[in-house]
Amino acid sequence: MNALALIFLVLLHSLAVLAGLVVLQVFLSRRRAKLPGLILPGVSLLLALSITVALTLFIPGGATTQSQATQLPDGSAAIQQEEHSFLPSTGDLLAVGAQGAGRSPAGAVALFALVTFLVSNIPTLLFLLIYLACRKQDRHEKELRKITVQDLT
Repeated sequence: MNALALIFLVLLHSLAVLAGLVVLQVFLSRRRAKLPGLILPGVSLLLALSITVALTLFIPGGATTQSQATQLPDGSAAIQQEEHSFLPSTGDLLAVGAQGAGRSPAGAVALFALVTFLVSNIPTLLFLLIYLACRKQDRHEKELRKITVQDLT
């Protein structure tokens, strides 16, 4: 299987999962109780918070460690370890970017966290819009039924 076919299958699978989540959100939002429609936005919000925390705090740069054992004259062994970083950490990149822009590294980290939080909350916004649209439509249908009942009496 070539790379293009694999990319196509991954995109097709991702679209199917997204469509399934949208259908599930519509189903949950049309329920009589209000709470089920808020489950997916809540889960999405928690995921966005965890993504923001993980990317801001816990992702170091990639590093390799090399160990080299040497024999000392007295017969004992000495181990030297060297760490080589081949990828800078998120904090290193933000510090360099902040210095180039004349900002403090803490401000750059805060800006990075804010942008990460906003971007990762796009699904939360989508789920909330679906919820609000379904609730508005249900309210409108309820009012129409009430008007119809009043007209019949």
